[in-house]
Amino acid sequence: MPTPEAYERASARARARLKLYKQGAVSLLLALLLAGINLATFRGRWWFWWPALGLGLLWGINAVRVYNHRRFETLEERLLQEELDKEERLRNILDD
Repeated sequence: MPTPEAYERASARARARLKLYKQGAVSLLLALLLAGINLATFRGRWWFWWPALGLGLLWGINAVRVYNHRRFETLEERLLQEELDKEERLRNILDD
């Protein structure tokens, strides 16, 4: 049985992945809509690539953040431990 902390971390990662999939689907639909508008209004110049490229870039950055969670978790845990150590030292100083 996983600990409550492990369960919460796994649950947060699962929610982040689901959000990433939804963002990808919405980005794809929006790019297709823009391509349709571009095709219907002006056939000589394909401008829809620029917003589609921006959507893809944002999705890629989010994917790196979601799937590269271990690097950020360890940094977060290390910073948290440093803050807890500072609290403990301060408490020891005040108790003396």
